[in-house]
Amino acid sequence: MGTLAFDDYLGGADQLQLQSSFPSVQQIKAYDFGQDVTGWTFEAEYQTIVVDSYATDKYTGEPSFSSSTVTGTFASTTISGANEPSVTDAANGLVDLILPVDMYTGPIIPGSKLSAPIVIFTFRWTDANSPANISMHRWGIIECWESGVIAEDPTFDAGYTPLPTS
Repeated sequence: MGTLAFDDYLGGADQLQLQSSFPSVQQIKAYDFGQDVTGWTFEAEYQTIVVDSYATDKYTGEPSFSSSTVTGTFASTTISGANEPSVTDAANGLVDLILPVDMYTGPIIPGSKLSAPIVIFTFRWTDANSPANISMHRWGIIECWESGVIAEDPTFDAGYTPLPTS
């Protein structure tokens, strides 16, 4: 087994929405499916990966992972309880999705693009058809250092699992 490029790990960079955020930020995404979602199921999960490094475009500031390698991961977590996706109006297809605080709780190197932790958040839904249609959206959230976060390389954290390199 060789090293895994960032795009290979994710299935291609066009397969997710990418953003930067702080571990203490919570976001609520309001979905409007435009149809009755009675009988549909919704689930969400996330996992943090670590890339060796990434670059940014000097004009747009957009991250580039063209030369990045995924070096390891942290455990995957299924969203449950109060943070589960919730149907707010089934007849009109309205669903709230919470990207909770502290999805990544490990160390971060302040201001660095090295050993960058990136939370990969997946929202999956299954409709009530037979056979069912299963769809998903994914976000990549580059975790940024903030006060209260340990300033250290994430690969030193006890929960980090390195990927095999050979």
